[in-house]
Amino acid sequence: MSSTVVMLLIGVPFGLLILSFLLMTVAAGFGGSAAKRRAAAARPAPALTPEAHQEVWELARSGKMIHAVKRIRQETGLGLKEAKDYAEAIRDGGAPPAAPGGLLSDRVRAFLHAGDRDAAVALVRAETGMGLAEAVRFVDALD
Repeated sequence: MSSTVVMLLIGVPFGLLILSFLLMTVAAGFGGSAAKRRAAAARPAPALTPEAHQEVWELARSGKMIHAVKRIRQETGLGLKEAKDYAEAIRDGGAPPAAPGGLLSDRVRAFLHAGDRDAAVALVRAETGMGLAEAVRFVDALD
């Protein structure tokens, strides 16, 4: 056998082995990141104090969304997108501040009892990261 054939017989399988190992490593890295993102999205947002909620509401209603988002981030430690979504929920639906130890379901029911279903959905979306359809199903399940 020539040396070229021997190199091909040894090199190709070894190269494929290394390539498959690299692909599995990269795929595992992406899978782990996605799992971390899903876990972070499922975590409820830290609540604002009543004073901070009022301040954010006033800022958002007066069109100062950047300041509202900064205040939320300062108070809760949320990321930029989460704080923006939370500020929009407060502006659009008046998401109430969470009472210490208060359950999301109890706060949603308070909105439902007041007849403000849109605010209930906005609250669920802001605090859980759910999509619109998912949040609507959550709210409907509490009726």
